Amino acid sequence: METDLKPQFIPYSVPALTGKSFHCLKVTDHRDGVQIELTRDNGNVTVIFETRELVAVSEEGFRLKTLALIADKLPHLIFEVKNSPLLALLKDEDLETHEVSGLMHFMILTSEDIIDVISFDTPTFVY
Repeated sequence: METDLKPQFIPYSVPALTGKSFHCLKVTDHRDGVQIELTRDNGNVTVIFETRELVAVSEEGFRLKTLALIADKLPHLIFEVKNSPLLALLKDEDLETHEVSGLMHFMILTSEDIIDVISFDTPTFVY
């Protein structure tokens, strides 16, 4: 499963989420998708993925390498991750039992956490 390609973090342009620090209120993961509720001083945003194959929440202190790789891309807070090692791991673990072509890896940076979502769909946003 070893890959020589480095991950690429492509800013996902969402003006309402660019340059603003959010806290994660709640991640609701269910069979039909995932909802991520974010909050800041002047309002909330819910990020919705209609499908999800993997959701992971990690404390940003364990993701220092990732933070260093995206430092020049801030103030963006949502990224599509190309050449994702997490997506490669999921495909490797799958043993060809599921359709995996078309899966995408998105990463959301909050003030305390990094939330990774692997989905067949791009996110939608409710303000």
